[in-house]
This record gives sequence, structure tokens and C-alpha cells, in this order.
Amino acid sequence: PMSTNQKVAVLVGSLRKASLNRRAAHALAAMAPPVMEMQTVEIGDLPLYNQDLDDAPPAAWARFREQVKAADAVLFVTPEYNRSVPGVLKNAIDVGSRPYGQSVWSGKPGAVMTVAPGALAGLVTWKLAPPSPAPSIDIIIPTRDRLDLLRRCLQAVESKTTYTNYNIIILDNDSKDAATLEFFATTKYRVVPCPGVFNYARIVNRGVRQSSADFIVTLNNDTVLDTPDWLERMVSLASLADVSFVGACLLDSDGRFEHESIVIAPYPQHLRTDSNYMHVDHFVSATRDVAAVTGAVQMVRRELWESIGGMDEELRVTMNDIDICLRSQLDGHFVIYTPDVRLYHHVGSSRGKLDPLEDRNRFIQRWDIFGSFRDPFFPASLQLLGETIFYLPR
Repeated sequence: PMSTNQKVAVLVGSLRKASLNRRAAHALAAMAPPVMEMQTVEIGDLPLYNQDLDDAPPAAWARFREQVKAADAVLFVTPEYNRSVPGVLKNAIDVGSRPYGQSVWSGKPGAVMTVAPGALAGLVTWKLAPPSPAPSIDIIIPTRDRLDLLRRCLQAVESKTTYTNYNIIILDNDSKDAATLEFFATTKYRVVPCPGVFNYARIVNRGVRQSSADFIVTLNNDTVLDTPDWLERMVSLASLADVSFVGACLLDSDGRFEHESIVIAPYPQHLRTDSNYMHVDHFVSATRDVAAVTGAVQMVRRELWESIGGMDEELRVTMNDIDICLRSQLDGHFVIYTPDVRLYHHVGSSRGKLDPLEDRNRFIQRWDIFGSFRDPFFPASLQLLGETIFYLPR
């Protein structure tokens, strides 16, 4: 956390006063913590950069350079529909980069945020750029036989993923099928043996220990990727200092919503617009803080995973993903769900419907689920029981 005030120079790539990007930048500045001062640096009056003017720069150039120099960091806000840097923003970058050797950008952390209209009135889509250079990501896929599922999962990742700095680790829990074993022997990906009775938490922990990547993604073998820039979107959120886990939207084989975060009100449930949450509103449509996200697709910084001891291996089959999300929040981190990343999930295809009661009881007792626990990210006036949502009297 920051102990002294930090100044952030905000450059908006749209000159129109009422533009969505400018309003979003102002809204973001209003939400900034007290130790962060976000100031919009105007760039519309900057004369076009001309190297001939470097010896006697226009007053607007000098003013702009001094404002950026005084900042500790820079945030660029630009329309999402631009396929390249807007001209006014590129000119500002040129002005700040010269004269040679005197760039005002040197040594300053920067971020790029793109803004577009959201699905509902009053809702905007903020897209953060991933860190640069691109951090390494290991995608960890537990499996046992069912080569058909694994191939489909891998093919979707390989054919659609636009992020380049990633690798895949396959965790084999005692596969016996000859075709599967042959695939393991010839695949370009690392295959880690995970023998023994099925214990999802132990298998995933073993996989994480085999990783040296900056971030890890747990991915079920019965998922099929739909969003090409999924890793860019997830790592841009997971890279934020106060974020632990990032989860995504899962659809079932018929295209209906299966997972739009996990709410605990009072018992853990997958939020699903098509069944137990009947309104397409700003809450369910937003990238937001949540109590937990499913381990079918989770991203987290590897060092953070290790710092909290990984998954609890006493929760062998279920509740281990929710438990680690809750434990990650004890020191002030947040779990984020984003609807902008989508995968299809053929739930139960790989391992059937394993659901040991002892896992659920252990989880309930640990977190006092029916007692003191409250989900701070779900409306207190609502209770979600199975497929029914109830409004509680105030």
C-alpha cells in the first residue's frame, strides 16, 4: 500500500468534453484513494510535434512536459474502437519523448485503459492493458483419460488464444487408456504424474509446484475456450496489486449461463442469469468484486498462491476453490469476476458428480457459513437458495 501521495497524470485520447472516455477518466479519478491524486493533463492544445522547434519549444509543449514530469505514473485512456493510437494521443507521446534523451516518460509506470459503451445504459466496459513485458502464464489442466475432452480443450486454447507468453502443464491422475498414454508420450506439453485417489486440491497443488511462471491458470479439461484475448483480459486484472483470483463466465453446452461468480447467501451458489438470477442488470453484467470464482477457470499470481499455502488438501473434491478464494481475501486482497471472458463448460463430463458430504461439512464449519459469515459483495436484502432468489424483509 502507498504511504505517501502519488500523482497520476491522466491523458485522454478523446478531445470531446462529453466523450465517454473523458467521463470515465473523471469517474475513475473520483474513486481514487486519498493517497492517489489523479489529474487530467490536457493535450488538445499541443502543436504537432516538429523537431525543428526543439531548440525553442512552444509554451504548450513546455507546460505539458512539466506536468508529466511532476507525475509519479501515467494513465492513458483511449476509445476501444480505435485500432491504433488516436492522433492527439500519439502527438502527446511524441512531444513527451523529445528532445532525444529527455523523455518525460522515462522511469514512470504506465497503464492503458480502453473504454466502450456497456451492454446496459449507464454501464461502460473498461479494458486494462496487460503488463509489459508480458508476464509468463502456466495453464494447469488436471485430467484422467477422456482424451476426447482434453484434445478439445487444448485445441480451443491453441487455436484461439492471442496471448503468446503461456505454456500448458497437464496433470495426469492415473490415466490407463492406451490412446491417452500415447498422447502423453508425444505431446509438446509437460505431463506431470499425479497418482493416487482423486484429490483435486492435491493434484492442482502439485501442478503449481511444477510451475515457475508469474501467473497460473487452473483450467478444467471439460472446458472449451470462446474468448481469444482471455489471458490478456484476466492477467490485466490479476496484475493489480490488491487482486488475488480472477474468474470468468462459464456457459453450459446449450449456451446458458452456468457460472457468473459464486455468491454465499447463505450457502455457496453459482450465480446464473438464466436460472437463479432472473434480471440482466448492472450487477450481473459488470466486472466486479465477488466472494469466490470457480476453479474450473481461475487465474492468480503464483507467488500469492504459494504464500497462502495453496488449496486445502483436506477438501479433496469440492469447496477447495471457494475456500482458497476466501483465504486469499483475509489480508485485504479481492477476488474479481469478469463477464468479458467466456468458456463453455461441459460440467461433470470428466469425473461425473463427485460431491463428498465431508468436504461440504468441513467448509461450512470452517467459515461458519450458516452463522456469522456474510458475503459482502452480494446484496444483503437477497437470499439465494438453489434455483430461487428471495427478498428479505428489512
